[in-house]
Amino acid sequence: MMKAYARLYIDGEWIRTGREISPLINPYSQEVIGEQVLATPTDVERALQSAFEAKNIIKAIPAYKRAQVLKAVARNLEAEKEPFAKLITAELGKPLKNTLDEVSRSIETLELSAEEAKRLTGETSYGEASPRGMGAIAATFRVPVGVVAAITPFNAPLNLICHKIGPAYAAGNSVILKPAPQTPLIATRLLELLLESGFHPKSINLLLGGAAVGRQMVKDARVNVVSFTGGVTAGRNICETAGMKKVLLELGGNAPTIVHEDADIQYAAAECAKSGYSNSGQSCISVQRMYVHHAVIHAFVDHLKQAVSRLQVGDPCSLESDIGCMVD
Repeated sequence: MMKAYARLYIDGEWIRTGREISPLINPYSQEVIGEQVLATPTDVERALQSAFEAKNIIKAIPAYKRAQVLKAVARNLEAEKEPFAKLITAELGKPLKNTLDEVSRSIETLELSAEEAKRLTGETSYGEASPRGMGAIAATFRVPVGVVAAITPFNAPLNLICHKIGPAYAAGNSVILKPAPQTPLIATRLLELLLESGFHPKSINLLLGGAAVGRQMVKDARVNVVSFTGGVTAGRNICETAGMKKVLLELGGNAPTIVHEDADIQYAAAECAKSGYSNSGQSCISVQRMYVHHAVIHAFVDHLKQAVSRLQVGDPCSLESDIGCMVD
């Protein structure tokens, strides 16, 4: 593939020069496939101020228009499904069959976000539960929270960005996105697609870099919500740094699978093998523990061994490969 560039996007402007540059290496072939521009503390400050000033602009966009834009993104992503999947594979080493599925999931995420944009309704309740509330009606309304800091991991670099940007935009918020340092190219390409599809140019800022960039975002008082997907240690640090703001954390898992004695043993073993080795094990929702009924344990283990032995390890760009490589 041609060399690609992951750029900063701050206050409606793409930035590619005048900053430290980091090479991006395909983890399978070890080829340099691109470069990323690393944000400075000044860049982070500019992004924070831009998002803060833009929150009322995004809030004023009617819900039906936000829904239309998100639907347009989903349609345009569908039209570019294969290029997006190949870019994820090149950056991450996840097999193409899995990245094609990730793009499909991302399209669904955006479509669902578009639908929810028009369902952000409040509720009413009558005050007659109390004598002093007789004759009164209480009404609640949902309003945008303001600025969302979105920090995403490498293992599902497209879908997990969509999981944050889609709902945030649907609800009328401005966003500052910091993707994982290992997968900034797909974040850059998605941001281009968002803008091409009608996202307001000030609705989102893109910052690239490591933990220092994240810390500066998280602790800033102009941020109203921190949405983070990643590891427990980083999640704990975010909670300690965030202060008086909303924090949404999706951290690691230790997912158990239970196989009963009346299960389809061959099918269960095949699914456990598939999930357990998915994305080279770099997934919080993969099968990590298996509890198998003693009556079928020996048959299950035999089928599991066979299923694992059939998994194809190789070039993640090949549709025949089930397992690619670790990200680094």
